[in-house]
Amino acid sequence: KLPTFITQNQSHRFFHRHLTFFVVYIWSKQHSQHRVNFFGVSLTAAHLPFAYLLMGYALNNGQRIPVDILHGMFVGHIYFYLACVVPKVLGGRRAVLSTPIALFDVCNWLERRGPVGDDGRGNNDGPVVVDVDGVIGG
Repeated sequence: KLPTFITQNQSHRFFHRHLTFFVVYIWSKQHSQHRVNFFGVSLTAAHLPFAYLLMGYALNNGQRIPVDILHGMFVGHIYFYLACVVPKVLGGRRAVLSTPIALFDVCNWLERRGPVGDDGRGNNDGPVVVDVDGVIGG
């Protein structure tokens, strides 16, 4: 059982709010110069997670810190540091975090495409690299 300071006395089978703020934090770090509109206030994407944190605190009448938002931001920061900052510091020589090939295989199986590297013609040249720039928020 998870500690109550994380779950806030609620039973969660899936931490959807934590995951949401993880994604918001990662997006805001990767697109830090984008302008966003937060309830009529224009700000850069780099400040968006903190605006959500402030709004969550205000909606709780200042009595309870939104731990789910903090948790998502913390995990997002750890991920961003290990997946984006460390490889740049090491000169691109080494990736600290990478997606396991088994997860690619599961996703491809779910989409009925076949295993990673299989182009449908029997050629298995390794992982298929997909350019996703501009797909989400780009």
